[in-house]
Amino acid sequence: MSTNKNVTHFTTNLFSKLFSSGPPQMVKLGAVNLKDTENYVQEIIIEKFVNHPEYKRPKKYHDIAILFLRKSATFSAFVRPACLNTVEEIVYPQAKATGYGKTSHDGLDTSQILLKVDLDIIPNSICCKYLRFRKHEMPENLVKQMMCAGDLKEGRDTCQGDSGGPLQVIKSFYSNVIY
Repeated sequence: MSTNKNVTHFTTNLFSKLFSSGPPQMVKLGAVNLKDTENYVQEIIIEKFVNHPEYKRPKKYHDIAILFLRKSATFSAFVRPACLNTVEEIVYPQAKATGYGKTSHDGLDTSQILLKVDLDIIPNSICCKYLRFRKHEMPENLVKQMMCAGDLKEGRDTCQGDSGGPLQVIKSFYSNVIY
């Protein structure tokens, strides 16, 4: 877990889709509702946006960026650090995905309230059989640094616009976020 309260990370692809005029200028922390202006919500200016050096658009490999914030986030019940996974093998059978993506397959509206879905962790070998990857984005399919989550029985999944959001695992009484 990083002790640096001035750094956060997101996927590069998410920003290029949402902000075609360039990366965002500010992050909003602690908000479950994007319209929320309560005192626990923190808006912090982004000082610097750094893509992974091996990221090559339109491919999905190394699709991550680090945001350096102008000031430190204040940890609270609504804003906590993410504990990043450090072991190669994923031992958790389920995870929770969250995002503000589209609310229907054919609609244009995105949610203003943070939505969540429980997903199964699926071995990459099985995932590759079910998913048809776009060869220009993922010519090598899933690689070992990636993981797959979904619901093969009921078809639950994240929505368009949720890319870059966290995949969370509850390890104890305290919620730990693992990307």
